[in-house]
Amino acid sequence: MRIETDIEFSLILPSRHRPHLVNNCLTSFFTKAKDPSKVEAIVLCDFDDVTMRHFESLTLSNNWN
Repeated sequence: MRIETDIEFSLILPSRHRPHLVNNCLTSFFTKAKDPSKVEAIVLCDFDDVTMRHFESLTLSNNWN
């Protein structure tokens, strides 16, 4: 079943052992987007990656949700 959205571009980003780079990439991605409401970022995060334990603090903010 297809669900229609306003999303026009999706960024898929691997994150293994790179929390700082993920933060920089997402900040840049949403800052430079012409219309941030039309883009989405999908971050692939392994459960066993201890460097990404506090991943929510990087993304769960009013700026990105």
